Amino acid sequence: MKNPLEVLNMWQKLDFRKSFVLGMIALVVLSFVAGCIGGETQTPGAQTSAPAETYELKMATFYLAGDPGFEIAQHFADEVEKMSNGRIKIEVYQAGELGFPVTEIVDSTANGVVDIAIFYSSYLASQDPVLALAGGKPGPISNPYELFYQVKTVEDLIQKSFEKFGVVYIGPMIYGEPEILVSRVPINRLSDLNGKI
Repeated sequence: MKNPLEVLNMWQKLDFRKSFVLGMIALVVLSFVAGCIGGETQTPGAQTSAPAETYELKMATFYLAGDPGFEIAQHFADEVEKMSNGRIKIEVYQAGELGFPVTEIVDSTANGVVDIAIFYSSYLASQDPVLALAGGKPGPISNPYELFYQVKTVEDLIQKSFEKFGVVYIGPMIYGEPEILVSRVPINRLSDLNGKI
């Protein structure tokens, strides 16, 4: 078995787009395993007495339309529809569009208002500190693979925490959004912080 650093180095060598596509495929496979697609597999050309069952799902996000995260959620929905031959359609909703605040996305999913959601887990960190770990590590990240490795390391804890809220954790959505740091004065090197903290 490879040690964690070897696994991280392997992920870093992969092109990010390939990693994203692999992650999307993994989520679609999880959807199949979770029972989103029912019925028996048909051989090509076989006649069926009833049309294949279709599913229409609502997905809440904490993103606004135009945000890269919202665009990726929409891309995910499009890929699921394409890979399921139109049997699974996911309608993606931006933050607040369904009438509840983003801090209530998990409750709305647990109560059946939406079927699936993308949620910033740190919103629930005051109720379960483990969920702060799912929101990423503190401070800036050097690359998205570092964040992916950190989240995957604590995934079993995160899964158990989400179960307490009545939802099933499927996996992280990590797309490499840059971390933004701001200051009142320019900081170009470590010595620029002298006397400021």
